[in-house]
Amino acid sequence: MAWDQSLLDQVFDRLAESNVADDVIDLVLAAYVGDAALDGVLAGEAVDLPQRDPALRSRPRPLYLESITVAGFRGVGP
Repeated sequence: MAWDQSLLDQVFDRLAESNVADDVIDLVLAAYVGDAALDGVLAGEAVDLPQRDPALRSRPRPLYLESITVAGFRGVGP
């Protein structure tokens, strides 16, 4: 599977900056990879997760959220 390296680098950076536990990192990376990997991590199985490639590390440009669409959440609507 080909991953978006720029996005993956940002995920790694945010996880490193947050000092989260290894099991949380595994869950986040598994969710990034896909449903099968996430199901495997949740089941306690060994899953092939992406690893940080220090040779490719570059500081990404900031990302900004432009919009959020919500439906059927706490009275937001159908």
